[in-house]
Amino acid sequence: DVPREKTLTNPRTPASSYVPPRQIRALSVLGGTLEAAMYQAKGAFRVLTNNPVVLVLLLIIGDWYIYCLRFHFDFRRRPGVAEIQLHSLNTWFEIFAFTGIVGMIFWSYFLTIVTSSQVRHNPPKAEELSEAEKSKLHICIKCAEKKPARSHHCSVCKTCVLKMDHHCPWVANCVGLKNYKFFLLFLFYSWIGCSVFTIHAVNIIRLFAAPGHTPVEKPHIVEIICSFCTGIFALALTFFIGFHLFLIAKGKTTLEHISSRKQSSSYAKDTLVGNFEEVMGPVSWKWLIPTPPENIPSGWRFDDQSKAKEADPEEGVLQILSIESASPSRDVELVRRQRQQATSSNNADDKL
Repeated sequence: DVPREKTLTNPRTPASSYVPPRQIRALSVLGGTLEAAMYQAKGAFRVLTNNPVVLVLLLIIGDWYIYCLRFHFDFRRRPGVAEIQLHSLNTWFEIFAFTGIVGMIFWSYFLTIVTSSQVRHNPPKAEELSEAEKSKLHICIKCAEKKPARSHHCSVCKTCVLKMDHHCPWVANCVGLKNYKFFLLFLFYSWIGCSVFTIHAVNIIRLFAAPGHTPVEKPHIVEIICSFCTGIFALALTFFIGFHLFLIAKGKTTLEHISSRKQSSSYAKDTLVGNFEEVMGPVSWKWLIPTPPENIPSGWRFDDQSKAKEADPEEGVLQILSIESASPSRDVELVRRQRQQATSSNNADDKL
């Protein structure tokens, strides 16, 4: 038997069967909550010390400055146009709408940075896992943290992350269970903001680049470069958002998609809405607001949809056939043999 003192002081002894008292488990949950709060405080500091994060913030602020003060209210270079737009309701509507979009970008971006999905910051709730489930949890050999299903060890953060999607240097954080919704909203509002800016910039540049305007009124090189970069970002975000929407629809993460592209996820729900609710929470207007998602898995337990099919061998073979139907001929031959063994048929020489 492993002594109690060794079990409590050395987290790398998963073979111990010692179960701490309820008071110690409560302190563990409280410690994880306090550590998560400290992580959020450090996240605010990372905003100002991480170069990619600072670059993203400068791009957002720069776009807002050019959109509002250069395209609409540039009294120094285009005083006549600025005076007209100053008294236009449409102009003020565009300004407030774009400012609101920028505000949502900042809100979701900040929460993506400071929200932790790490295992140590999100311990399971009291009585959430049975003793049998706790005994089946793996221990990470790199960080000695408990490793529930769909969690992975991040080589950058040096710890395991619940339902890890990927580590993003642009947010200086791992995108996982707790901040995936904030990350999606950050991409969504950034795409809207970049698209609105690009469309308006194209109209402004075409207008003042036409003959009949003085050299001072013509588009500045800064406006042209910023508009071009923002258009590139809008195009890239279109594909990036589409990829993540595809992953949610399939019930996968980026890491799971890379490891098994041709296989369906065993954690996917039966409906498309069910897969989105597992990430965004129940269908409501809160999907568009960067608030913590409600009624999503805690990360310590996921419903494996394949277990019910494993009980029926014939249904399992049909599932394999549906997955491997588009595979090369060598995989089809393997499926043929599996089907013949399951059905115990005598036509072993027949071709599929």
